[in-house]
Amino acid sequence: MGDPSPLGFYPSKFVLVADILDSFGQLVYSRLRARSILPAFTRSPASNKDGRLLPVDFTPDVISENAKETARNWFFKIASIRELLPRIYMEASIIRCYAFLSRTEHAAVLQRLVKATRGIGNPLVAAYLRLYLSRMAVQLNPSATASFQTNFTELFQMIQKLTPERIKFFIPEEDPLESAAFMQLFIPPAEYILSCIIYNRSKGELAKISKLCQKHPLFFHAVFSTFPATFITNNVIMFTDYIKSSEAILVRKSEMYRILGEKCVYGDVSPNDRPELLNAVWKMVRKIENPIEFLHVAAVWLHFAAVHCGPSELAVMLKDVTLHVQNSGLRDDLYSQLVDLLKRQLNEVRLKSLLSVPAFLTFLDLFQKSSARQEVSFLVLEKFLASEAGNSDLVTVNALLHICKGLHDSVDALTDFDISNSICNIIERFIDQVSFGRDFEQQLLFYVDCRGSFPNFERVLIRLVHAVNRISINTRVVVKGHHSQRTASFVRACVAYNFITIPSLASIPTRLQLYLISAQVALQNHCLAQADAYFEAMNVLIPHIPLQFTASAGDTKGRSTESFILAFMSQYFTTLIVAPDHPEKGIVANLKGALNSIESLEVAPGSHIKQLVFVRALKALSVYLFENYPFKIHGVENNSSLYAADKRFLSEICKMCRTLYSRLINDKSQGLAGSQVFSEVASVLITFGANDFDLISEASSRACDVLSTNLVHKETFIWFLRLIQFHKRNPNSCPALQPVINKYEKCGLLARIS
Repeated sequence: MGDPSPLGFYPSKFVLVADILDSFGQLVYSRLRARSILPAFTRSPASNKDGRLLPVDFTPDVISENAKETARNWFFKIASIRELLPRIYMEASIIRCYAFLSRTEHAAVLQRLVKATRGIGNPLVAAYLRLYLSRMAVQLNPSATASFQTNFTELFQMIQKLTPERIKFFIPEEDPLESAAFMQLFIPPAEYILSCIIYNRSKGELAKISKLCQKHPLFFHAVFSTFPATFITNNVIMFTDYIKSSEAILVRKSEMYRILGEKCVYGDVSPNDRPELLNAVWKMVRKIENPIEFLHVAAVWLHFAAVHCGPSELAVMLKDVTLHVQNSGLRDDLYSQLVDLLKRQLNEVRLKSLLSVPAFLTFLDLFQKSSARQEVSFLVLEKFLASEAGNSDLVTVNALLHICKGLHDSVDALTDFDISNSICNIIERFIDQVSFGRDFEQQLLFYVDCRGSFPNFERVLIRLVHAVNRISINTRVVVKGHHSQRTASFVRACVAYNFITIPSLASIPTRLQLYLISAQVALQNHCLAQADAYFEAMNVLIPHIPLQFTASAGDTKGRSTESFILAFMSQYFTTLIVAPDHPEKGIVANLKGALNSIESLEVAPGSHIKQLVFVRALKALSVYLFENYPFKIHGVENNSSLYAADKRFLSEICKMCRTLYSRLINDKSQGLAGSQVFSEVASVLITFGANDFDLISEASSRACDVLSTNLVHKETFIWFLRLIQFHKRNPNSCPALQPVINKYEKCGLLARIS
């Protein structure tokens, strides 16, 4: 510790050595306690050793002579050290051990050690030695002010004598250091000793100490760090005037202003003093030329303005910060300071108030670097998502939409997938968060702006389509299913929005799903012509379904579309049941168009997907034969009401069924009998009942052929039994079935089935 070089490392070296000395002092103290064994003390219940426990507040008269002799031996050994500095450090480290010899000797020993410090020639070494002595005094008695006062007075006098000429004498040539940097090494001792002095002091005593500290900037700097915030804020104008008139030779004024601001942010500054304080400080802060120092201080005082002042003061300060950074040139090392400044604002000011200040958006434009802009955009949006639920303020929404658009535009082909995904997620959350209540028209206008702002994010466009469908349904709920001219025009506008948006998506399965959902919503709102347009768009798109598709943007492994096709077409056929036919297109024209599209669909070799879809079509056609359909949409007349069991309609449905069945049973190349297709057909045909006995006869004949070649086809057995039961209940209704049954009774097949 006697060698201060290198000077910049000396504070760290002090910490390391002090930690070693503390460990040494604790070991000596523990050893002396262990040797203080007297029969008067009881054995420790937690120990199996022969030692006894000393009470915490023991007195020297209960200490054994052996322990006292050991303690004296330690002090004699330390006293024999010839060098002054190690002798003081060593004795201070075991000063607690004087408790084994005397109860009153601590104070005198501390005073002696403090006075002995005067013999240390190097002021830096002496200052840190005084810090260590004060630290040991705090451990013994924090209220003992004698040693603290002596330490403080002598340190103050020593530092006052350090003129620039004298400072050069203590800076070695091989370790060049400026005078100001050298003096900053004295800040930790000055702050710690000053904090010991002001412990439990009254306001009057604090005022006297602060007045004394004003004689040197280093100690005045320590006042800001150590004095209570209430004392600082109650005398803030006085401190401001002193900083303004002081010379920034040893301690930078910017640092003083920063610490003063930290005290004032959470302190109780008088409302009458706030404008005067802010004006006086900000005039000085604006003159700081170094941009890093300026932002370091400006962040604190902007924080103060956010907590204690209004939007007008905040706007002026943000404008000054923006101009200062622009004039000094934006560098990469300034971004961290700018982000810190932004975080302070977001933590203290409502986002609505911030976004209403034009200077705030100009300030955000300072972040030109892509990564920095993304970081601050995320900060602002997270603030909105956390605290502004259901926000409908147009100024706030438009400003955040501008920020989201900047995030969207920052994504290019080289952007990492995780970053792109995060940006897409937060934009989706923003869209979900914005709500204008029952002002559905304003909500739709917002979604129109979003569609124009985020054309490259398919997930966002999908979210917008669902959102528009949601407000369409909400409109229907509000009017209870009875639209006026205005609401009908609005829901048609929603349908048109989706009809324009969906084609911009690249994924054909996604487009088909959205078309179907939007068509269902259009039917719910009685937009029949628009729903029919959706059906036509789906029929055009179905032949282009790829053999494989990816489930998400990050999915590199393709999946077969067969399961999707089957599920989608089932939903599509079900939707067509509740939709009325177009008067100019003929009977079930959309269903016919869907079947023609499936015929044109390219499938994998050996696939049965087309047959399975035709089976689903047969099931849908069977519903058309019912007098009343099992489900309908309120206010929409389906084909059951339009045709009213018209023979021409029923004949057309039966004709389509025969065509589909013939298409299925004659397609031997697809291995129909060995697939699940035939069992699916079998479960549907019985539904037709007496409507088409020729079809039943043809199906039963085909079933018998299958049974004769594949006697383990369970589904065919079950269906054929049901067919026989149907014939027994209606023996005269289907004469064509009797020859078939007679034929297979002769060969014993029916007995085997039974």
